[in-house]
Amino acid sequence: FVHVKLDTGETITARSPGDFRVRHGDPVWLTPEDGRMHRFDAQGLAIGVDDRGSLTPVRLSAAR
Repeated sequence: FVHVKLDTGETITARSPGDFRVRHGDPVWLTPEDGRMHRFDAQGLAIGVDDRGSLTPVRLSAAR
């Protein structure tokens, strides 16, 4: 995993291959894959996609 600071100032965590070498401050380019991104709002609530394709907050519960 790498922690990436976006141009907006936000930080995201991205999965990377085990042989990916990067140092603090190095630029990286990301290519998001549909269905593999997890989005959260300011309160930490997961944001899902409803049947119409609109983003909507959803409450998730931990697996038991």
